[in-house]
Amino acid sequence: MPFALFNYARIDDPHAAQEDLDDNVLPRVKQHVVGLVRAYYTVDDAATSSVAVLVFDTRDEAEAMAERVRSGEAHPSPGVTFERCEVREVVGEV
Repeated sequence: MPFALFNYARIDDPHAAQEDLDDNVLPRVKQHVVGLVRAYYTVDDAATSSVAVLVFDTRDEAEAMAERVRSGEAHPSPGVTFERCEVREVVGEV
C-alpha cells in the first residue's frame, strides 16, 4: 500500500499563500518530488489553516519528504507556517 504525508500549516496571508501555491509550489512539487503519486492541498473555510496530503509509493519516499519539511529544506509559502507533519500508511482506497 502507499503512504501519505500529512502536512499541517497555519495561514497568515491567504492571498499570498494561494498565489505562491499556484505559481511555485504545485509546479515544483510535480516536477521534483520523487515517488509522488498524488497531492491534495486543502484549507478550512476561513483559509487560515491547511492540510496538505501527499501520497507516495513507499514509506521511504514519504519519510524523506517529511524530513525535508521538518528540516526547513521544503520551505513554506509566504504567509504560511508549517506546524507539524506525519506519515501514515494508506490502508484502503476507493
